[in-house]
Amino acid sequence: MEITNASMLMTMDRLATEASRSNNHENRFDHGQDNAFINTINKLDESQKVALQAKKDVIEHKPNVSVADMLLKSSEAQISMATAIEIRNKMLEAYTSLSNMPI
Repeated sequence: MEITNASMLMTMDRLATEASRSNNHENRFDHGQDNAFINTINKLDESQKVALQAKKDVIEHKPNVSVADMLLKSSEAQISMATAIEIRNKMLEAYTSLSNMPI
């Protein structure tokens, strides 16, 4: 199963919807935190796009693009995605743990 930005966002949206349904008191999250989360996801998406464009440029033998630069951008995008996946997994684990706690 390939994990993409879209599948990660869908999972997080589903969890947020479930949390808001089960949460009868007012939401205590600051909207600034929401924007920071969205900005982080957007930066992750941008790094994936930059890496893809660098690969295309190398394949098309465009000048001013080296294989080393392409490898660097690809590695950065891969590390960013792996970090985001780990954070998502930890969030899911924490949510599952909290939802299974007796009240």
